[in-house]
Amino acid sequence: MEERYSVLVRPLADAPECLSSGSSPAVLMPASAAVRTTLKMIPFDGASLPPAYVEPDYIGPEPAGGPVGDEPSKIYHGSCHCGAVRMSLRSKPLETLDPTGKIGHIGGYIWIYPTKDQSAVQGEDNLTHYSFANHVDRKSFCRTCGVHLFNIGVEYTLEEEAALPVVARSETARTGREECRDERNINTRVLHGVDVNKLPVHYLDGNGDMEPQYVNP
Repeated sequence: MEERYSVLVRPLADAPECLSSGSSPAVLMPASAAVRTTLKMIPFDGASLPPAYVEPDYIGPEPAGGPVGDEPSKIYHGSCHCGAVRMSLRSKPLETLDPTGKIGHIGGYIWIYPTKDQSAVQGEDNLTHYSFANHVDRKSFCRTCGVHLFNIGVEYTLEEEAALPVVARSETARTGREECRDERNINTRVLHGVDVNKLPVHYLDGNGDMEPQYVNP
């Protein structure tokens, strides 16, 4: 059975502080102001194929921090596919950012932006990291199965910063690192029992708003 989805994407004025000058949660989207496209979708229920996938249990300490404000919080657990890296998140009801900057567009990520103390990671030694452009954060992947679990804010010593590309030594890059240093942005697709299709999502033009512009190799 074939289904067709008509998709309309519009930019949002505000964005997370680590991504732009705004402060609202958002979703990264293509650089055009509004793009309508029709996608041919062929549903495939891979989860029904044997053997059934068993989500790895998180057995580490729960996060010490929690969301700001009086809203009730909830514990979410998640992991990469192979289970080498597992995590726990203490969060208020989830709101997300759907990225369509280049790397988010490739991966299909939908992000949330808790602080580092709202999450805990089991198996950090099994992570590998990737940074680019302004080097505002590190993209963290499982070394074994390659799943992108989160992005984490970074701080560099003067010696480390001196070794970065010129664009990552700019005041814009330094400001971005300052705004993001306490964050661990989590890919909601790694959280167990979370249906990302039911989450409220906000959109941000990552390709259009973030410098330097990505150039396809």
